Amino acid sequence: MTRDHQIIIKNIRIQALSDTLVRLEERSSGAFEDRITFTVLDRDFPKPACTVFEDEEGNHLKTGNFTVIVPHGGDSLAGVSVESADGELLYRYEGSLPPVINMPAPSDRFRSWAMADSPRLVPPPWGATPPPMAAGDQPDSGWQVDQDAIDIYIFIPGEGGYKQFRQDFLKLTGPVPLPPQFIFGLTDSRYHPYSEETALDTIDTYRAKDIPLDIFVMDTDWRAGASHGYQINEKLFPDMRAFIKKAHSRNVRLMFNDHPEPYGDSFLDPAEIQYRYEGLTSLLQMGADLWWYDRNWMTHLHDPPAGLPRDVWGQRLYRDITRRYQ
Repeated sequence: MTRDHQIIIKNIRIQALSDTLVRLEERSSGAFEDRITFTVLDRDFPKPACTVFEDEEGNHLKTGNFTVIVPHGGDSLAGVSVESADGELLYRYEGSLPPVINMPAPSDRFRSWAMADSPRLVPPPWGATPPPMAAGDQPDSGWQVDQDAIDIYIFIPGEGGYKQFRQDFLKLTGPVPLPPQFIFGLTDSRYHPYSEETALDTIDTYRAKDIPLDIFVMDTDWRAGASHGYQINEKLFPDMRAFIKKAHSRNVRLMFNDHPEPYGDSFLDPAEIQYRYEGLTSLLQMGADLWWYDRNWMTHLHDPPAGLPRDVWGQRLYRDITRRYQ
């Protein structure tokens, strides 16, 4: 079966997303996946002119920049290969996903680079935040975790080089927000039980010495539980909202340390998501500017699905919570 830019044969689908990006996918739970996933946000590329034909090698999907060859009789991606316009083998699926490695550097010479969407998680509209009341009790907080399947994206930048590769990668996986200017300024970070008085005295010392200061870090002692929880240590900060306002009047942003501990049974447990949302937003409501995800993200939390690092999940969690709160 063909549809202009794709071939569907039994349980596999080959899609020429563009003349520089091709997708190799196996069917999962009886269907192919067209929704956004944790990793892939946009597959709507300008479709290339394609030729689909069959010969003794198998079924071919050909663009001006590459050709995908699907061997006869296959019911999986085994043996599916991608060749350049001049016949060079760029990729062949041989039973294992592309390794998780660093992206090519701008100085690297490469003709192709492959990335697997794995683990393939389908997020709900509310992301890594509590489901709306109308959604009821959503298992896994509305995330679909049973859609994992072989799903590989092969970048073939051709004459466009690294600029084309970067453009395709950012469109597929989502743009990177421009960091705020203050992030590049001076940050004061010290493991020390600051109080409101000593923290403000330290900030005032920077100002008195005419040393620029953009971010002041509140390490773990700001909280009553030392390393856990989100309750304020009122012995050190009797009025946290007032302290944050005073720091802001000195033109300093505050970054608060977060030592998350497991709360629910898994990283997608509704109780875990609710606890994290309520805790993080409780400080944002007081005026906190930034959260710093500290050591427990790597030592104490439940493991996410294999292939998804805890710190990557943490970044998604904080992004979604911040976006929803704001």
